Amino acid sequence: MKRLMITGLMAALLCVSATAADMTAADWAAKSLPALTEIRATKAEEALKGGQAAFDALAAQIKTNGESDPFAATTFGAMSQFVMLHPEYRADYTARLLAQAKKATDPDVVCFFIYQLRWCGLPEQAEAIQAFETSKLEGVADLAAMTVQAVKDQYVKRPAPAKPTAAAALSAELAKLPADALTPKLISLLGTADRGCLSVVLQKGATCGDANATKLWMDAFAKQTDPERKVMVADLLGNRGDKQAAPALIAALKDPSDAVAAAAGAALLKADRAALIAHLPAWLKTLEGNRYQLVRDLVRQLPTAEAEGVLPKSFTEATETGRRIVIEFCQERRVASAVSIGLSSIESANKDIAIGGYRLLREVAGKEQAETLVAKLLTSEGRMTPEAEAAVVQSARRDASGTYRAALAKAITQAPDAQKALALDAAAKVGGAELLKAAEGQIDSANAEISGAAVRALGNWDGLDTVPALTRLAVTGKTPRIQTLALRAVTKKLSDGAVDIAPFFPVWNEVKGLPGNEENKKALSPLFNRPVNVALHKKVTRTNVPHEGNNVPAHLTDGSVAKAWYGHGSPAVAEIDLEAVYTLSGAHVTFYHADKRTYTFNLEVSEDGKSWKKMGGNEDAPKPATAEGIRFGFDAVKARYVRLNVIKNSANPAVHVLELEVFTKAE
Repeated sequence: MKRLMITGLMAALLCVSATAADMTAADWAAKSLPALTEIRATKAEEALKGGQAAFDALAAQIKTNGESDPFAATTFGAMSQFVMLHPEYRADYTARLLAQAKKATDPDVVCFFIYQLRWCGLPEQAEAIQAFETSKLEGVADLAAMTVQAVKDQYVKRPAPAKPTAAAALSAELAKLPADALTPKLISLLGTADRGCLSVVLQKGATCGDANATKLWMDAFAKQTDPERKVMVADLLGNRGDKQAAPALIAALKDPSDAVAAAAGAALLKADRAALIAHLPAWLKTLEGNRYQLVRDLVRQLPTAEAEGVLPKSFTEATETGRRIVIEFCQERRVASAVSIGLSSIESANKDIAIGGYRLLREVAGKEQAETLVAKLLTSEGRMTPEAEAAVVQSARRDASGTYRAALAKAITQAPDAQKALALDAAAKVGGAELLKAAEGQIDSANAEISGAAVRALGNWDGLDTVPALTRLAVTGKTPRIQTLALRAVTKKLSDGAVDIAPFFPVWNEVKGLPGNEENKKALSPLFNRPVNVALHKKVTRTNVPHEGNNVPAHLTDGSVAKAWYGHGSPAVAEIDLEAVYTLSGAHVTFYHADKRTYTFNLEVSEDGKSWKKMGGNEDAPKPATAEGIRFGFDAVKARYVRLNVIKNSANPAVHVLELEVFTKAE
């Protein structure tokens, strides 16, 4: 008996379970459908054999307000019906139901377990069930009275057990057949309209019989005219795992039905993957565009080691659709030997193939292809330009020899003016000192388009290496256009508050003293004159007390108040090396502030780490710590080292500092 025996029991069960949540039985059944489809008679028997602990765990899932686990509820329904046909489980199961009903305190839950007894309770339990008729819980007394009547009536009015389904009857019939008669019988039933019976046919057909049975199924497969049935038999042949089915499945790869061809390919993957791989070259020779997706999906499931020796060799004779399949396989698997395929593809008049070729070379091109790819980039147009550039850029980043950078630098300096902008744009994405020098050399070009492209390249350059040059150009560039482009570029690079601008102060101090564009100087000034936290991510080199738990000294300068340094004792000292001498002008300290505690502290600085100077603190008038922290300025002082001295915590002996910031700005 394959399906759950769900009759009037489940309809009533659903109503009871839905009541408290104001849901209809239909609503609850829809919600419970996934669970209903999973429960089978075998599952009910497994649950009955699980023992008391498993029973109690399942019972715990029965709840009020429609919150019962659907799987648990339907499992109880299945067990209640199952024990009617298997009396060996009945006495133990009903005793457990009765115990659960007595233990429950919620009316919905009590009713749930009493209702199970209404179906499977024993006459000798009538007196125990009758005791519930005195319950004050809503609905319990009435249901108990009905259940007592049902138990005493010995279920005379209950429906007879469901008749076996057609599928169950077929399974029983097939079980009696001799082995040599089974496969012919199954094949004769392929046309059945009963889905349950068809499922039995396909399941048994995939597992029974020997090589002769496979031949019978191959013949049946060839004779099928209904695509749906043909898909089913193809899947059956794949599940049999018999390699002799490969010819029939290969023939079906050209079936007019996409579904049949896809099923044949999937079956070949299971039955004889090597045969599928061996057939690919012939298939790709005639492959049309409407089968591109189907073949691509099959190829993606092939192991690289097995397919890379076959697919690239089929490229030359393949159709354009077939070539796309080969190119994509070689790209996705990074087949190094496929460089020649990529080079020939980028010459194709078919744009899809040319783009595929560039994408393949992006993954596999070596230094030997540098000159070719750069040359193709310089002459590219339209859709090809970003693909050619990506191939050059990614190959250059992978090339440790510098060949691509040299080829790009040569193009920037020697290519025709009409092509230099493409080389400059690619150079910005590749980066490196050699290319930066070449790009900067084009800023003074007499060709306004080239000089503008050079400045834009510096603006797009990965990282901050171009900030000094852009800052100078914004003020002293040869033309107003160059000055404007440079100003926009340097503003974009430095507007991010996370950028450390301190290393560029010397450049700014130099540039603001040069003759040039005064308006641009005014625009640049806020970028360089804003305070910069030079302590950010700098190393705390010394503390005089151990830290508590994971609250390490490094949290003092990590840029976040989410983590802190907890010093185990006070006074506590933390020294920070700024790694360079800065002109400091202020600081900000944030302490733990969940209560009204007060921290007394001071801040010292030193240029050499030996001679220290106190720059601020709150020793004279400490106030309760707040989330805003304490910010203070001081006269500009040159220093490399900073020392925070936390003298006292009013709440306890420890110190708790969330963050220390130390500021500088351009002189």
